Amino acid sequence: EQVLVLGTMHSPAALETLSAFCQKPAKQIREACANAMGEIPHAGSAVLLMKLLGDKSGTVVEAALKSLTKLDLAPTRQVLFAAGLCGTNLRTVVIAGVESAAEQKKTEWETLLLEKLREDDTECAAFAVSLLSRFVGDTHLEIFQKVASHKAPVLRAAAIEALSRTQAKRAMPQLNSALEDTD
Repeated sequence: EQVLVLGTMHSPAALETLSAFCQKPAKQIREACANAMGEIPHAGSAVLLMKLLGDKSGTVVEAALKSLTKLDLAPTRQVLFAAGLCGTNLRTVVIAGVESAAEQKKTEWETLLLEKLREDDTECAAFAVSLLSRFVGDTHLEIFQKVASHKAPVLRAAAIEALSRTQAKRAMPQLNSALEDTD
C-alpha cells in the first residue's frame, strides 16, 4: 500500500524510489510499483515500466503492460502492439487499453494500426485489424472487406470479425460467404 501511495502523488519525483523498489525480490512489491507508475504521467514511468516487461513474474509483466496502456505515450505504442502479439493475457490487456483510450489517442492508434496493415507479417496485420475494428466502427469498412479475401486464413478471420463488429448491412454478403470458408 505504501508503494501505491507514491503513485497517487502523480509526481515524477517518486520514480527514483519506485525504481529502487522494482529491484526487490517480492513480486507483490514489483507489481505494486508497476501499478503506481501507471499513475505518474511521465516518460520516466514508461522507461521503468518497459524494463518490468522483462520481469520473471507474469503478474508483474501484466501490471506493467496495464500501466503502459493507461499512460498511452506515443513512443510506447510499438511496444504495446508487440506485447499484444505475445499471448492471450497480454493481448487482452492491450485491447482493453486501446478501447479505453481517449479520442485523440485513438486517432494516433489508428494511424499506427493502418501502418501495421501495410506490413508483410499477417499476424501483425490481423492484430491491427482486430484493434482497429474495436473503435473505428465502419470507418474502414472497405479495408476490412478487402482484407476479408486475403490468402492468409488468420487475416481473413480477423477481417470477418471486424466486419461483424461494424454491423454494416453492406458487410452482410461477405459475412455470409465467410460461413463457407473452409479455413
